[in-house]
Amino acid sequence: MKKLALTQRKIHKFLMLFLGVQFLLWSLSGLYMVTMNMDFIHGDHLVKAPVFVDLHSESLLSFQEILQLYPRAKKLKLAQLAQQSVYQFTLNGQPQLVSANSGKSLLPFTQLDIKQLVIAQSNIGDQTSIQKISLLTDNAPSELSSRHLPAWQVTYDNFSGDTLYLSSVTGQVITKRHNYWRFFDFVWMLHIMDYENRADITNWLLFIFSLTGIFSCLSGLYLVGHRFRFTAKLKKLFTKNKKNPSSTIDCPIVKSAKGAR
Repeated sequence: MKKLALTQRKIHKFLMLFLGVQFLLWSLSGLYMVTMNMDFIHGDHLVKAPVFVDLHSESLLSFQEILQLYPRAKKLKLAQLAQQSVYQFTLNGQPQLVSANSGKSLLPFTQLDIKQLVIAQSNIGDQTSIQKISLLTDNAPSELSSRHLPAWQVTYDNFSGDTLYLSSVTGQVITKRHNYWRFFDFVWMLHIMDYENRADITNWLLFIFSLTGIFSCLSGLYLVGHRFRFTAKLKKLFTKNKKNPSSTIDCPIVKSAKGAR
């Protein structure tokens, strides 16, 4: 039993040495994620609340009038873009965006168009804080899903490194990023141990570390139980010896041959 406990203690020490760093990373990353407000992390404070379309406005073209201008239009819907109403639809498989007042196409967007749209939709500040406006057609940055391409990237020159991404088709903000989100994404990567895509919570590395961690905890519980049993035996022995001092040493007295004479 004692030999088994010693072996278990050695295994437990090596396991904790192996898992200790990851346990610390799990604790620190989890602390950051639970203390941060998720609405703030998602960047909801960077954009204005959506404006609802007034369907009863007399200045807007009707669906029938839009279909007269674009007979082959499909998936037609009325939407709001910044301060104006627009119609979104597909024509020959291509997305289209036209003014709901005139029926004229608003595509493709220019840098000036994007600048006006982002000022109208954001809460970040005036136009002087805009650092760069770029059209991304391929090689999306890691903070933007490639399914959104092509998209416009608007970066701001401020402390939090705010970045807005606008759809090249609808002109609407599709995602918001800032330094607090980027750090959140980093600690999320450490937490789920997916160092490539930062999305797979069922990867084998996480499974192995979790399973090893469970085994380490069980071995620790075994050692604690063994320690309590050992302490209880010592306490019982000391109590018994205190009550019977004469029985502390129970050795037979052997007389020598010389002393017996």
